[in-house]
Amino acid sequence: MQSIQLANLDVAELRRRLRKMSDKELREFGKAARYMVSPTANIGKPPLPAFVLQLEEARAEWSRRHPAESAKKQNSFDDSRNVVRKVDDRHGRQSRMDASRGGSRPRR
Repeated sequence: MQSIQLANLDVAELRRRLRKMSDKELREFGKAARYMVSPTANIGKPPLPAFVLQLEEARAEWSRRHPAESAKKQNSFDDSRNVVRKVDDRHGRQSRMDASRGGSRPRR
């Protein structure tokens, strides 16, 4: 497994490393990077910019390798944001959809 670097991040070198990784290695790296930007790993503090950049680069490399798959995820994300906006407009208040209920009712 490739380790996540903290200091002196060279973006060009990171991109080279990511390009050389297999899909499995890239997924493992991405999962580790995603954890490192999570509130759990940062004890509620904002994540370090180096970790955020590594996650963005890993996602960009995955999108480069799998453009159709990435486009589907982006479209479903955009669709879900539209549903939330419609609910907000209809009820006149801020609310979020509860995905566990099939997205049909706002969660309060």
